[in-house]
Formats: sequence, C-alpha cells, structure tokens
Amino acid sequence: MKFVLAIMTAVIGLTITGLAAFVGWRLFAQRGDDWKASSRNFLTRWNVLDYMVLGLFLLSMLLLAVDTLVMLRDQANYPEFHIVYTLIGLTFSFVGMVFMIVRLALTLSLSQSGRGSTPNHHRQPDDTH
Repeated sequence: MKFVLAIMTAVIGLTITGLAAFVGWRLFAQRGDDWKASSRNFLTRWNVLDYMVLGLFLLSMLLLAVDTLVMLRDQANYPEFHIVYTLIGLTFSFVGMVFMIVRLALTLSLSQSGRGSTPNHHRQPDDTH
C-alpha cells in the first residue's frame, strides 16, 4: 500500500513539475511586443497550477503525517532519530507552505492594487523631477 501511494505521489509531483516547466516555456516562447502584459496577466491571478501545488502539498503532508503517526504508535521498531526527522519534516513543510501562501497573497494583492509596479521612466532621461 505504501509503495502504491509513493508511486501515485511521485506521478502527481512529476506532473505538476512538468506543468510548471511547460508554463515557463510557454511564457518564454511568447516573446513578442505584448509578452510582458500577457505573462503578468497570467501570473498575477490564481490558476490551476497554484491549486495543483496546494493539492500536492496536502497529499505529501498527509503521507508524512501518517508515517509519523505509525512511527509514534510503534516506537520500538524505529530508531529515535527517524521519528525526529519526520516531525521536523512536518514542521518545515508546514511553515514553508505558510510562507509561500503569505508571499503569494501579498504579491497578488500588490499587483491588483497597482502599488507593486512603478512607472517606466527609462525613456525620459532629462525629466528628473
């Protein structure tokens, strides 16, 4: 059962990684006059890729939590450092995802309010005030 869950998680993780690489390649391949505006429109709103990353996080946290609970229930069969490693993994994964969600929320709120961008003054070298 654990082997099947590990294969499913690996397939889902590789699929999401491939989709992220595809999105990056597609945005890079759109290099035209309006590529910055189209990529900004795509990246400044929640999309399917964001939900898939959150889903992958929840699935991996579920598997790590189950592994930790199994080890805590049967501590005699596992060395102590292995239990500590899974608890630290749970903590770091959770804190990392919280930071990513906060950063994404701040980025999206700044981009939608217009405060995150500055005007383009590169073509006006003499206008300094």
